[in-house]
Amino acid sequence: MAQILSNQEIETLRMALSEKRLDTEKEYPKKEVQPYDFVTKRHPSPKLSTILNVVFHRFTLNFRASLSLRLRKVVRMELCPVDNQTFGEFVETLPSLCWINTIEIEPLRGEFLFILETELVLALIDLLCGGSGTPINREGATTFATLEQSLIKKIVSIALSDLEDAWNSVVKAKSVLKNIEFNPQLLTTFAADEPLVIIPIRVTIEKVVSNMVFGIPHFSLNPLKERSMEREGVQLTSSWTKEILNRLLDAEVELVAELGEVEMTLREIGNLKKGSIINLNKGISDKVTVKIEGIPKFEGYPVQFRGNKAIRISIEGGKDETGGSKPKE
Repeated sequence: MAQILSNQEIETLRMALSEKRLDTEKEYPKKEVQPYDFVTKRHPSPKLSTILNVVFHRFTLNFRASLSLRLRKVVRMELCPVDNQTFGEFVETLPSLCWINTIEIEPLRGEFLFILETELVLALIDLLCGGSGTPINREGATTFATLEQSLIKKIVSIALSDLEDAWNSVVKAKSVLKNIEFNPQLLTTFAADEPLVIIPIRVTIEKVVSNMVFGIPHFSLNPLKERSMEREGVQLTSSWTKEILNRLLDAEVELVAELGEVEMTLREIGNLKKGSIINLNKGISDKVTVKIEGIPKFEGYPVQFRGNKAIRISIEGGKDETGGSKPKE
């Protein structure tokens, strides 16, 4: 970290060069000089952004499945748009109490931030203790109890295992938890002007909607950049893009076919028992909506296929004998 220039040092260097106060002809020992990318400092290249999207999309799929299994609840995770902020700007957006993990992902450089928002932490604690997931009111609290810390550390351990697996799709990686902090103002990991790639992930557990956030310093991504540049040097740009695309296409997504929906009172739900019938708002021959990751993508009809219940997707593909739309299976 000490070898990375601050914004003030960069401006001083620029002024010295423009005013010719710095001898650019002099040869300096290479071992004392580190390459510095002024463009990547502000925004990762499109290739690096693609890599990050692949890695963290895979992480959301893995961790969603792991957390759902652990909590025995349906957990939804959505990868939000990537942002770029300085460390100082990012810390100002954090509440006074949250769960901040400082982690390392070898062979990437430096340390990452993995942050769980307070509402998510408290909801997880309540669920792990057998509750309904309602966040506990902790107004004015400055830390988490020992038992609470023990529970969340287990969740963080699962997350780091899934994160390591996600990075392995790009580069062989090993994740290490270095430190845990609860007050953002006590973080001394980075300088205030250190640029970070901010990767937020929205987490929904029943009625609780909160976030977990990754903060990655730009210089940590240099090994990935160097790797992509090496591939370009040997004319493998197209194959590298194809490799990333194939990994994206192999990602697992949630597909749900909605047979119907109905509103019921709590009394009606309480009266349900084995053999009860719930009348849906659709007929047996009505179209069924098929959603991918919660987004409606297709419509189809319930059918039987080789002895199993199935959905036949209706895609416009010509006309049948009656002149109607011809479904395509």
